[in-house]
Amino acid sequence: MSFTILIDAVIGFTLLEMLGLWAWHRFTGKGLAPAAWVPNLLAGLGLMLALRALAAQAGVGWVIAGLLGSALAHAIDLRRRWAASQR
Repeated sequence: MSFTILIDAVIGFTLLEMLGLWAWHRFTGKGLAPAAWVPNLLAGLGLMLALRALAAQAGVGWVIAGLLGSALAHAIDLRRRWAASQR
């Protein structure tokens, strides 16, 4: 199995996880609200996309885009958690 296929599988699983978590909360009212987990999973997804770009030997711009997206999602997650801890 090639490395890019493995990364694609992990990205696909992460997207299915996001869909499942959203659907569970939407239709049952149980579980975490999307605001609690979306930034965290997007940060991981950004890192996976950057790794995928490296594995596929895409341009450095794609790698940087994935890393910047991950950093932004991580910053949003940290800011939200920090604000919640101050309450």
